[in-house]
Amino acid sequence: MDRSQGQQPAQQQHAQQQPAQQQPVQQQPAQQQHAQQLATQTGPSSPLTPPNPLSGTPAELHSNPSHAIAAQERAITPADAHQRLMSNPEDFLRKFPIKMFGTGANRPSGVNGFAIVNRDPRPQEVSKRPSSIFGKHLLHDTESFDIKPASSLGPNDIRHQFEAHSIRMDVGAAAMNSYRLDASGPSIMVTGELSGCSIVMRPVEGGGVDIAHVQPRPTHIGQNGAPSTPAQTGQELHNELTQAHPDAIVYGASDTRGQYDSSDRRVSIIGVRTDGQWSLFAQKVNADDRRIRTTYQIFPSEKKL
Repeated sequence: MDRSQGQQPAQQQHAQQQPAQQQPVQQQPAQQQHAQQLATQTGPSSPLTPPNPLSGTPAELHSNPSHAIAAQERAITPADAHQRLMSNPEDFLRKFPIKMFGTGANRPSGVNGFAIVNRDPRPQEVSKRPSSIFGKHLLHDTESFDIKPASSLGPNDIRHQFEAHSIRMDVGAAAMNSYRLDASGPSIMVTGELSGCSIVMRPVEGGGVDIAHVQPRPTHIGQNGAPSTPAQTGQELHNELTQAHPDAIVYGASDTRGQYDSSDRRVSIIGVRTDGQWSLFAQKVNADDRRIRTTYQIFPSEKKL
């Protein structure tokens, strides 16, 4: 019997025993995975191509290449966010936490320049939104944004600029001044974030609204330096405005369904005009981590979104 027929060469045995080397799996960069996940959760991007953040146009300004790279890694650019907000405010405000910044108490209500920017969350904050099906029982990752006066931004801030009706915050019901939103001017209205304030709305003919933003009265100090009148609470202000303006819609710090609890909620109010009709929306977020709690349409009628 020939031994060579019963035994395999050593090299051949070694080749059969060793498993085939597997090709390494290429891993996607973490930023690309995050962007793909956000795109899946928040829906397809706008059919409109957002302006190139490197184009140098007034809408997307930058002077630091590292800022431009960071903006490109975002799932949604400021220009795309603004387009989504204007075309479908209900959907946008359900999905993307925003923080509103006013123009300050010294500037009257009127048309001003604003900008939307990607928000860099603070350490305690998370960009989360409720599930479309399970609501607050299941939260999804998302992007968050700031809307603030364009003049407050630096040259390195990637932004999309636009004009908006800006509503000043009046201190106390006695100082309340209404501003009319009608068919003229920009199709968007903004005001500072609510943390105890109330919004007073009166419908006007033709789809418009007279609107005011009122802050609770602060503590009044008497001539002897001692407090003579305690600070007004958000609930007290809401009650005062509701009684003083029975023909108006008052949205504020109240335990009434659809309103908000100013102890642990913050609210962004945005108005959008569509086909001549103004609609106002309230997005409620946690005061600490700023995750979205609920979003309501508050004018011309109330409904939870």
